[in-house]
Formats: sequence, C-alpha cells, structure tokens
Amino acid sequence: MIEAQVDTIVGPTHYYGGLSYGNVASMGSRMQQSNPQLAALQGLNKMKLVHDLGVPQLILPPQMRPDVEMIEELGFHSVEEAYKKAPQLLVQCSSQSAMWTANAATVTPSEDSADGKVHFTPANLVTNFHRSLETARTADVLKQVFSSKRYFVHHDPLPAAQDFADEGAANHTRLNGVHLFVYGKGQTKIYPARQSLLAQEAIKRRHGISKVVFAEQNPKVIDQGVFHNDVIAVGHEDLFFFHEDAYVHTQEVLSKLLKYAPLNLVAVRKKELTVEEAVKSYIFNSQFLTLPDGQHVVICPTEVEKMPRAKAIVETRLPVDRVYYLALNQSMKNGGGPACLRLRVPLTKAELKAVKPSVIFTEGLYRKLKKIIIENYPDSFSPRDLTDTSFRKNCTQAVDKITKALGLV
Repeated sequence: MIEAQVDTIVGPTHYYGGLSYGNVASMGSRMQQSNPQLAALQGLNKMKLVHDLGVPQLILPPQMRPDVEMIEELGFHSVEEAYKKAPQLLVQCSSQSAMWTANAATVTPSEDSADGKVHFTPANLVTNFHRSLETARTADVLKQVFSSKRYFVHHDPLPAAQDFADEGAANHTRLNGVHLFVYGKGQTKIYPARQSLLAQEAIKRRHGISKVVFAEQNPKVIDQGVFHNDVIAVGHEDLFFFHEDAYVHTQEVLSKLLKYAPLNLVAVRKKELTVEEAVKSYIFNSQFLTLPDGQHVVICPTEVEKMPRAKAIVETRLPVDRVYYLALNQSMKNGGGPACLRLRVPLTKAELKAVKPSVIFTEGLYRKLKKIIIENYPDSFSPRDLTDTSFRKNCTQAVDKITKALGLV
C-alpha cells in the first residue's frame, strides 16, 4: 500500500471569519487581516515538501467562491445586496474552508473493504452552514480524480441531518488495518460535538469494514477547543500518538485496538502537555509520512517548534527519523495544521496508476500553479472586496485557471 496525500489549494477569498464555533483558533482570529496569496503558497509549499520526500502528492482545486447560487437561493438578488443586508451570510458563502481536505471524506483502502475496492464517502459537514456548501463539489472532484470503477467506489454523502453529522477523516484513523472512528455526544457544556456515531456506523456498513473500534470523544476536551479528533490524536501505520484525555474511556479504547493488532502507543500525559497547549501548538495535527526507503518523518507546524514542551515530545518521544517544521500560520490561525490540510488515501500501485494523472504533483505543475497564485491572488482580503465586480471576476478566473491546470472541470 502507498499512502497518497491529497491537498486542496487555498482559494482567493481565504478569510478569518470566525465561522467555526468550537474552533478556538478560528474564533480568536475573527476579523484579522488575511493573506490569501500567502495562504495558498504555504499550502503549496507543504505539498512540494511531501513530493520532494518521495511521497505521492495529489492536488485538488479550490472551490468557487462566493457561492452565488446559494446567495440567490437565500433570496438576495446580488452579492452587493447580500453584503449590505446580511454580511455574515456573505462571509459564510465565501468561505474557503474546503482547504482542510481532511474533512473532505472518509476513505477505506481496498485491502480493508469487503469488495476489495477503495471506498469514498464525502462528508456532509452539516454542523456548519459554510462547510455544508462544500459537499457536492467535493464529491464531484473526488469522482473525477478517482474515476475508475474497477478500483474505486463513490458513495453519496450521508443524509444532511444532525443525527448523521459527518466531518470526514478528521475523526477517523487507520491503525495497522484497524479503523478507529471517534464520535461525540451532546454532553458538552460549551461547544457542540460534531461527529455522530450513527454516521460512522453507516460508513462501516457501506464500506464493508470488519476491523472497527468506536471511541467517544471526551466532552471536556471538546469544550477546550478539540472540535475534531485530529486535534488530540493521530495515527500512522502502527503508531498511535494521543493525549491521555482524548477519550471518555481511553484504556478501554486501547484494549479494543490491541485485540486487533499490535500498536506502538505514545501517550502524552497532561503533566507533560495540557489540552490547552495541545490545541495551541497543534502537535497532534502533525503529518506523518513513510518514505519510499522506509524512513518515517513528521511535518509539524512551527507553533510546535516555538513551544518547548511540545517540541521536546516530538523530538524525544516519537519514533521518527526526521522532523520538519513548516510555517502554515495562515491555516493555523483558522484552526488547521498540516494534517488538516490533507486527506490520506492508501492505494496499491495499480490503484495509484488509475488516479487522474493531471492532479499528481510534478515540478512543472508546481511552477504553473505557483505562477497562477502569484499573478491572480490578492495579498489581502476583506468581505467588502466582494462588492467589487472586478475583484470577484479575478477570483473566478484564478479558480478557473487552477481547475483547468489540474485537468478538472
């Protein structure tokens, strides 16, 4: 199996709208000045690092924003009217949250599914209106990229109801062929739980997965800003790196996992790192990779490097050969680290060959995309810019150029 990394290019209306209730970074950055060009380049540079390390990197285009069709569905006759009468709705309809590709879908590799095919279920993201706007386009792009019916199965998103709230791979981890699904319940006091157990049970059935463990997220950590499991735990192959307060019954979860397969457990105690420090540094949202030569590396946000306690854990406790610290502050200020920016898709060599070749990272594609971003993206953005027809036209053209460069429609 080869684990392909799938990232989405940040779009030209990247903004700190504070739209994600429970995401303390997003809420804390609300109304701050954003730099869409820098955000897109930072994400693209992370993809280049992955590619340079020898790991397959796939690229998805940003989604077209503002979502004019939705603005019209909401009863506005123009973007200008929406800005004047309901600016917050316009901000939501202009969000570039699709940049966090970990929320795009839940993926089951062929060796784990009942029919021997790779299965995709796009996340419905119903908990937040601005994120729910992504689902249809995400499903369409995934079908274009993984189009072979011989190898890939695409399911519809689950029903758009809170009972089936699904936020994708941010709450799903594959460990040595065992699938850990993490859900929340309505026991929180401050912030809502976003992932439902019913959704994950449905994905287990439709993907035909046999080795599954369900774990309830600790409501106390949700109330501290752990809105997804990937803010408090991460798994890669046999490595499970997690905070001791991640789950309601952590030891029970570990016992169930170990019944299926041996694991290398790296537990972080709260005396080593508090939940608040974990959320601030995004240490658990680091991106683990296995290189073609078998070496293991991890990509951490520079926020980890700046926090001595977090840095010490990464450099002394993790079984990796190298650590890379990457500046992703444009994403981090909205609550997304290296792992949030990518969707992992484990593939066989034959399945990888069946992927649409135009989305696979190459040096030539990198230079083309970088040029488009530098020439067409603004270096600052505020919602008022959307009332400028020429600004909207430039945004549309930028997304269109990137989409065409990737051979997508």
